[in-house]
Amino acid sequence: MKQSQVRCGLSLLLIFAAFLNLTPLPTSAQQRRPRRTSDGASESLPVGSRVLPRGYVLILRMESPLNSDTARPSDRFVARIDEAITDEAGSMILPANLIVIGHVARVEPAQMGRRSGVIEVDFDRLVMPDGRELPLKAMLTSADPAERKKLKIDEEGVIEGGSQIKRNTVFIGGGAAAGAVVGAIAGGAALGAGIGAAVGVAAVLLAKGKEAVVNSGTLIGIELIESLDLSQRGVIPPPRPSTSTQPPVSTTPSNSPTTPPNTLPNGNTPQQPVPTPVPILEPQLTKVSFVQAQRVAGGTILIIVTAETPSSGWRIKPEHTVNQDVLEVWVKALPPEGRAAKVIAHPTGKLEVADPSRFIRRILVHGTNGDRTVVLPAQSGR
Repeated sequence: MKQSQVRCGLSLLLIFAAFLNLTPLPTSAQQRRPRRTSDGASESLPVGSRVLPRGYVLILRMESPLNSDTARPSDRFVARIDEAITDEAGSMILPANLIVIGHVARVEPAQMGRRSGVIEVDFDRLVMPDGRELPLKAMLTSADPAERKKLKIDEEGVIEGGSQIKRNTVFIGGGAAAGAVVGAIAGGAALGAGIGAAVGVAAVLLAKGKEAVVNSGTLIGIELIESLDLSQRGVIPPPRPSTSTQPPVSTTPSNSPTTPPNTLPNGNTPQQPVPTPVPILEPQLTKVSFVQAQRVAGGTILIIVTAETPSSGWRIKPEHTVNQDVLEVWVKALPPEGRAAKVIAHPTGKLEVADPSRFIRRILVHGTNGDRTVVLPAQSGR
């Protein structure tokens, strides 16, 4: 009896082992199957793809600073793609640093003790490497995937799985020092309404009464609400004006028949070559290697900055704004238009800011390698 039970047990064990050999385990199946997520930024793109699907998230780095106290509707701003976009095979679809141009759609300054500032933005076009400008249909979102799950909004502007009230993703003041927080607030009554218009963390931020400040270098996300075909013609802006020469004066009498220029013997006009588009050059935030500031005659502050660029031929184009007694300077430079030597260069530029009342006490200089502070004396340094 015991021997028959043992034989039966061994038979069952052999059958079970054979079943394991024939049936793949779930873990091995998961390793072979590509993982897909609902987050558009983490979805892989097919090999050779030239279309970014609806819902895809692009991570951008802001070039232009925004402030709800000084921004106005229709103000243009510039951001850049932070990292190259590749397909499943690792081939590059879009390089890094491509320009995305947008504008301020709505803005509401902060009211001290009552409501924080809010900035709503729209994204207009993507500038391709060959100069084409492709129209964008995208909305603001967070660069953090965890935060994006809290801000899941459909193309109609409605929070998925939540209230059917239309909401907008906006910059809200009162967030971290790195930049404004992206939140979702009710669209119709959000700007100018009370805290009840907010959802989630936006309710707390709106109560702080802080301006929405988006610094240069802040990472943001934009989610496509329409697919983007990278092979479309787009718009090529006209080339920059160049020195023109006067056309030759015609000596043909006015009453004699004229022949159109460049006409072939058969009467056809030869096809003109298509001019190579001129890429748009925008100032870029650069590394800062040296800063000097002093008051000079005429109630003016003179700031001299030296940048560090990856090649020669860069031109310093600093931008500035005054916030109370602080002068903020963004050290930007225009890249060379043609070929340039691939050597580390240190171009220098200067900025003059009028301050006849000597109200400015501190200068905050921004660069890609951090910020530098210069404290000005109350009196002239003569």
